[in-house]
Amino acid sequence: MGSGKLPLLIAAALIVAVALIVRPKDGGRQVIGLAGPETTAASKAPSILVSPVDSNAGRADDRTEPVKAEFVYLFDVSTSTHPGGVDDPFERAARTLVPSIVALKQNEQLMPQRHRVGTIGAASLMQEPLCDVRLEPPASFARRDTTLPNARIRACDAALRAHASERATDIRGALHFAALTLHGQRPIVRGIVLITDLQEALQHGQVGAIPDLGGICVAAFSMVTPAAAVRPDSLTLREREWSTQLRSWGATRVRIQSILGFDAQDLEEYFRACPPSHSP
Repeated sequence: MGSGKLPLLIAAALIVAVALIVRPKDGGRQVIGLAGPETTAASKAPSILVSPVDSNAGRADDRTEPVKAEFVYLFDVSTSTHPGGVDDPFERAARTLVPSIVALKQNEQLMPQRHRVGTIGAASLMQEPLCDVRLEPPASFARRDTTLPNARIRACDAALRAHASERATDIRGALHFAALTLHGQRPIVRGIVLITDLQEALQHGQVGAIPDLGGICVAAFSMVTPAAAVRPDSLTLREREWSTQLRSWGATRVRIQSILGFDAQDLEEYFRACPPSHSP
């Protein structure tokens, strides 16, 4: 090796050594290399999963006032509405969840709010809510962080869409479940959003529940299934029968319409007219 090249090699080695030793700090730790092991691991780390259930949704402390409105959404996941495939009626119905929550939270008179999502399946009374989300009103003098509530709404939407179908359709059990979760003595707006084909099919030996809907407003949307497309008159008949039944169970207000005419803003106006009351 020529004597002229040796000093250049020594200088290059010193530069590399200094580059490996002297590193900018990152949280008190040395950052190793431009694309070292830590950097690669961090870039591949999964994003933090947000639970659709807020453990403080039903609580009130010195930082949060009691809710002024509570809503329970019931989506029919029976095989008649959720058969799978391209034209799955449930898939189309599930798209109404997020617009409904977004529209209702625009009403500051009904804030804070609590939103829970359940299903109509084989044993609807035995379920746990898929989601339980509390929404706060905008802060008067400070910007309120909405990142976590919005992430919970997105997680709720994903949990609903991923729900498997069930063989039976316990509509009365789902209504009983919703009424029990809405129970309370404080005068607030209590609402149920019912989305189903209104065709109940209980399991063998199962007895239908008798829900107490006193103090609760019900907005029901009938789903158009392949069977209803063949016999639309049967769906119209079921809409009339369930409207009468819901009122007989004490619902404060009842409205039934086709999911084809769903409008989130119209839903918000419906619940805006719902009087605050207690639920026995």
